[in-house]
Amino acid sequence: MMTAWLRLSIPLVAAAVVAGCGGTVTQGNSGVPSFARTAPASSGDLLYVAHAKGESLESPGQLSIFTFPKGSLVGEFALSGSPTGVCADGAGNVWIVESEKYVWHAFEFAHGGNVPIAKIRIPNPNYASGCAIDPSSGDLAVFAGVDGSQGEGGRVDIWSGARAGEPAEYRLSFTPSAGAYDPSGNLFVDGYIGGSQSFYLDELAKGGTSFSNVVVERHTEFPGGVQWDGSYITVETGGLGRRASIYRLTVSNGRASVVGTTHPRDLDVGSYCLADGVVAGISGPYGLKVLLWPYPQGSAPTLLSRFKYTPRGLAISAGN
Repeated sequence: MMTAWLRLSIPLVAAAVVAGCGGTVTQGNSGVPSFARTAPASSGDLLYVAHAKGESLESPGQLSIFTFPKGSLVGEFALSGSPTGVCADGAGNVWIVESEKYVWHAFEFAHGGNVPIAKIRIPNPNYASGCAIDPSSGDLAVFAGVDGSQGEGGRVDIWSGARAGEPAEYRLSFTPSAGAYDPSGNLFVDGYIGGSQSFYLDELAKGGTSFSNVVVERHTEFPGGVQWDGSYITVETGGLGRRASIYRLTVSNGRASVVGTTHPRDLDVGSYCLADGVVAGISGPYGLKVLLWPYPQGSAPTLLSRFKYTPRGLAISAGN
């Protein structure tokens, strides 16, 4: 996602999201009082948008919650760290990856909740770009870059049952941007190598011990989000003056065939999530807006909210 905070502070990354997929807040919905509360247990789907009060990695974090897809503000509240990614499980629990003084954690929130119900320490990443939940097991995957002392590329840490403990570590030949599981528990992660920012895609098959490369049989540029849309794994790519494309893929024997393409007008190459025929994504010259598009048509969007600083991740929390 070629947005201001990414240009100024860290390498190109994107948050991984999955479909259902105190103090004054200065971002978004100007004039709406800031408050933190818990949504009613009977509430419907909610869209979580993680952002911060600045562009640096250590800027104070904020979380805005909207009804989905109507877009009414439910609440805004402070996070303990600066967010870099958001994901949700099928039960509506939301995980937020945060950095606080360069110590990394993933925090779990119940649907509509404003107080973490679980916390997992992420062991010494150079940068953690997001997360995904395995619907077949409840495992939590976090996508992490590594520094030079750990070699080249990146890694994926997976915690069994999304609970604290020693994660299983899987190395990647590239720096991960985003990832998502399919219903069978196969994990797909995209990313880039060095300054090239070319698109790479790997798969960790359910029960597998290592990632294998997947070749997308269509033009790719920058890596963006990865999502399960209910029928297909989808990946986003674009950049260098080209409009963003969301490819719907079928994957077999290391090759990904594109069975459909969506071009959401003005979608940045980065975070998006989708559910119930709607794509929510980040847009604008500096990525300061969250828009909603019909899916898979990808025609003219509607505005959900504007923010003062670039949102760093979003996810749909499934309601009851």
